[in-house]
Amino acid sequence: MRIGTRSALLALGMSFAFGGHAMAGIGDTVQVNENHKNDLRPVRTQELPDGKIVRYQQYFDDVPVFAGEETRFVDGTGAESVGVSKLSAKANGHFPADLRAAEQKATRAVHGGHVKEVQAYWYDESLWETPGAEGAVPAFLVKQESGQWTIVSATDNSVLKTWRQFPQS
Repeated sequence: MRIGTRSALLALGMSFAFGGHAMAGIGDTVQVNENHKNDLRPVRTQELPDGKIVRYQQYFDDVPVFAGEETRFVDGTGAESVGVSKLSAKANGHFPADLRAAEQKATRAVHGGHVKEVQAYWYDESLWETPGAEGAVPAFLVKQESGQWTIVSATDNSVLKTWRQFPQS
């Protein structure tokens, strides 16, 4: 079965977030304020007969933005069109200088299970459900063996969001 470019773009985009912010060209580094650099990096490419679909991850200061992403279609001539875009407008604050110690404090803020993985992210509530949030804040994603995922503030160890991630079959 041959899948059309538009269908493939919609299918790829549907598996990610919805939204819309303008962004400079791919690979460009954009100063969003005087203290943070903002860029998009390719994370997945799907080749199609008439071009390709590329999914990009947003980063502030070389740390990924949780759910900050953009999907673009690039046709055979190199022309790009944005299919899905959900990007954080700005970063607020900074990660602690001792990232390892902050990571350990974040794991202690999460209760009820063995910690499987901890990763630094910028977390922007507006990418999820709170329009008008003030941009991304430094945080950690704490994944537990039980399937629980928790976003913990890197500055005060408060729990910002928790949900259960079910295994995909």
